[in-house]
Amino acid sequence: MKRKPWKTYLWTILPTIAGGALSGLLSDSGAGYPELIKPPASPPDWLFPAVWSVLYLLMAIGLAMVINAEPAAAGGAVRIYARQLLVNYLWSFFFFRWEMRGFAALWLLLLIALAMAMTLRFERTSPKAAYLQIPYLIWLCFAAYLNIAIWLLNR
Repeated sequence: MKRKPWKTYLWTILPTIAGGALSGLLSDSGAGYPELIKPPASPPDWLFPAVWSVLYLLMAIGLAMVINAEPAAAGGAVRIYARQLLVNYLWSFFFFRWEMRGFAALWLLLLIALAMAMTLRFERTSPKAAYLQIPYLIWLCFAAYLNIAIWLLNR
């Protein structure tokens, strides 16, 4: 039976983006955010959903590239991807829904560590898939700055 690599992209992209959208809706992300005191270099509120959509797309494409490159050995990459994605989705609940901004900052450090581990795992199979994760890692570091600053400025 001939493999259809495009199906891998479909089955990584759709759930990743849908999960991000669902996390945002259920966590009430953005609710109350405009009223918070924000640090210098804070982007406009409308930019966050656009950036996250692109980042989720890049993550999912990277995973599909790894799966397509070595389907039999992709299990470890899929597991670390799923773990970091779950931690990613949960951050919105800590920061927005439950307003646990100090804890959310610590949670974000865990997410950065998992995203780095995922990137390194991707690199073993597909360096291009790993390169696609660089914007995600940069954004997570910037998000950590924003999270910590907002927590300190709004205590």
